[in-house]
Amino acid sequence: MIIRARPRYLEAADLELEFTRDSADRSLSNRLYFNYGRSALAFVLGVLKQRSEKPLTVGVQSFNCGQVLEAIIETGNRALVFDVQREHFSINYIDLFKHIDLIDVLLLTHYQGLMHPEYPNIADLCRQHHVVLIDDAAQTEFSSYQGQGIGTRAQFKLESYAFDKPFTTYEGGALVLNESVPEDMREELLKAYGELEIESEKKAETDIRALGVLFKLTSADRYRASIPYALLHRFLSLGFSAQRVGKIFERMDRRMNKAVISMIGAILGSSARTFPRIAVLHPGKVALLEYQFSKPRLPLPDYWEPVLKDLQLTKPDFRGMDIHWNRLSILDHEDDRLKKWCVENGIEAGNFNWPVPLHVSFMDHPACRFLDDYSESEFCSRHVVNLPIWMETL
Repeated sequence: MIIRARPRYLEAADLELEFTRDSADRSLSNRLYFNYGRSALAFVLGVLKQRSEKPLTVGVQSFNCGQVLEAIIETGNRALVFDVQREHFSINYIDLFKHIDLIDVLLLTHYQGLMHPEYPNIADLCRQHHVVLIDDAAQTEFSSYQGQGIGTRAQFKLESYAFDKPFTTYEGGALVLNESVPEDMREELLKAYGELEIESEKKAETDIRALGVLFKLTSADRYRASIPYALLHRFLSLGFSAQRVGKIFERMDRRMNKAVISMIGAILGSSARTFPRIAVLHPGKVALLEYQFSKPRLPLPDYWEPVLKDLQLTKPDFRGMDIHWNRLSILDHEDDRLKKWCVENGIEAGNFNWPVPLHVSFMDHPACRFLDDYSESEFCSRHVVNLPIWMETL
């Protein structure tokens, strides 16, 4: 088996280090840290809505994470849902151009290391039409296109630090304020951020313990696929030792996971909220994250080049891009030849992001407006395969 996706700049041994950080400067930085990635989005949308004194219409692509649309809805805003282009898995520029006057905010998703090739044009279009541009870098941190880093042309950039990302705090995210943010808006954001509660010590400790268990369960001699993160975290939050939780999940038969999760989850009760309370990321977790940021960036390996050539598949056009991510996303053939090859060669790969487009999962929601055609989003959801880039053979 080959590890699907793990943090690349953190090891289990690093968790034994002492990470401390003074939280007194938390409202003075351009990078505002939150307890969840979706909290960062909800925070900025909430402030923007308050400033405008009316619900905002946020442009968002259908091939996307459901938590994005939940954040839009939870803050009392509305969504206009766009189709994507399969070549780069991101919003269709022509559709955006036609409907730009219908939105107040654009959440531009850059997918799995790929920056949108029309990024400069989209940024110019948004500026001309007074649309707030938010770069969603939850899948593309530190990539660049033609020398421009992601987020450099937008007012805001979102980051996410889940376990399947190159940088992790188990759960967490950030909102980056760029120089183009007006000074009065910046002051309002920093003031609101300074009034937020800090993530609890217990939650932070549980997250770090969860990282330790996950590292062990994805090590060479104890690898377990499809680990139910939420259930694992729930056990730890109830006081189970990391060693005991590790043994429970080691023995869990993968085929039983869904039934076991449902049964045990009902018995223990869920620790998750419908939508989490927005809080500031714990200072210790911020320090852990900044430790990872301090490490040298790793180059993109070329392992998949000969495999894709043999299977007569093509990867996205990377020309002009400096890619940084821990997955490579490929559109498989109708016969699923890439998925079959991965199974035969012991590689855990598949559509982890995202099997159900938003126009399907939120079809009847009154806060969402949909366009006529989502054929590209549906195609990507059916055929995309997320492959591990930094591979460790187990």
